[in-house]
Amino acid sequence: MRVRRFFFFAAPVAVLAAAVVLRPFIMPLTSWMPGCTFRKITGLLCPACGGTHAVHAMLYGRFAEAAGYNILPFVLPPLAGLRYAEYGCLLYGRHITLLPRKRVFWIIFWTILSVYFIARNFMV
Repeated sequence: MRVRRFFFFAAPVAVLAAAVVLRPFIMPLTSWMPGCTFRKITGLLCPACGGTHAVHAMLYGRFAEAAGYNILPFVLPPLAGLRYAEYGCLLYGRHITLLPRKRVFWIIFWTILSVYFIARNFMV
């Protein structure tokens, strides 16, 4: 059980440290990746378009620029972190709820995100 707890806390720290250390190499590595097929076909931005540029800008502390590329890297990590914290508490035998469980919240949340992803195609 101690090993599980150690890896539970060490894994996120290792991932964040690796991201900071490897940040100069992230964008050059993306040159071989194919472009967005949805954008090539329709000319519109998909929900993931700009995600790599946003994460790269965030790693260098340019948060306003990152938000201009894609808002998803600002939204998903806190949600994932809260869920991860819930699992961490379960590891210690405590059940806590950090994320809302009501369906109405998630319907409103995903509706707002969907409207954003559609609207950003018309904001130039």
